[in-house]
Parts: sequence; C-alpha cells; structure tokens
Amino acid sequence: MTQAHYQSKGSWPADAVKLTDAKVDIFWKKNPPEGKQLGSAGGRPAWIEVKLVPLTTEQVRGMRLLAYRAVSDPLKMEAEHDALITGAEPDYTVWLAKVAEIKARLPLLEQEG
Repeated sequence: MTQAHYQSKGSWPADAVKLTDAKVDIFWKKNPPEGKQLGSAGGRPAWIEVKLVPLTTEQVRGMRLLAYRAVSDPLKMEAEHDALITGAEPDYTVWLAKVAEIKARLPLLEQEG
C-alpha cells in the first residue's frame, strides 16, 4: 500500500519519516542477524534483541504430543503392520529413535517419571 492510500483513510502518522536509502538497504526485506528481530529504537527501525519467553512444561508436553502424532506414531504403526504381515515381532528401532529425537528436541523442565 502507498502513502496516498493510508492518507486517504486518515491513518498515515503525522510524524512519519521516510527511510533513507541506506536504512532501506539494511532493513527492507532482510533477514535479521542471529538473535535479533526488526523493531524500533528512538522511532527508527533497528535490529533488537529477541526476548524469548520460556515454555511451560505443559506447553512442551503439548508440542511433544503433536510431534508424536505427526512423526513417531506412524513409524510405530508401520512396524506393527509389517510384523502382522510377516508374522514376525515388530521392529521398533526406527520408532524408538524418533521418540528419543523428539524428547531431546523438546526437553521437559522437570524430571520425567
């Protein structure tokens, strides 16, 4: 949208300042540096520190559940299906490795029981 569009709607800020070409080169459609996000300092664009909010144990459990359902559970079902077809015991090696990977990627803050 253009400045004219926002002005016609009465939503263009009275204190808007046009970015210099140098600032456009730094911020416009650029990926932020590691650990930074686009923000403002003194009313001007700036790379600011990302403030991470720690996840709660319940949030991590929920994320694990989603990962289990989407990624590891199908591997277990495949192992059980193959075992039924062949008459052998299920080989859970791939499934167990995926569960361990999910747990490592999404560790709980408290001791697991």
